[in-house]
Amino acid sequence: MSAREIKALCHHFIEEFNKGKLAAMAVLDETNATNIVYHNGTGEDVRGLKEIKKFFSDFFSAFPDVHVTLDDVVAEGDA
Repeated sequence: MSAREIKALCHHFIEEFNKGKLAAMAVLDETNATNIVYHNGTGEDVRGLKEIKKFFSDFFSAFPDVHVTLDDVVAEGDA
């Protein structure tokens, strides 16, 4: 996947995320690999699509009106 495609995928996910829990949950399968590892701010990784879905479901239960603004997406080069 090119850097341009990765950035477009990120923007698509955030657009759906900002529509609310149902849209965000629906787009997770489309935008994430089954073996995803999400490094969140707690220091504990969330591993696998099933656990990501639980994480975001719980997140939206705690913050139902959340809205994210995406200022920059960096996808060039190897991390």
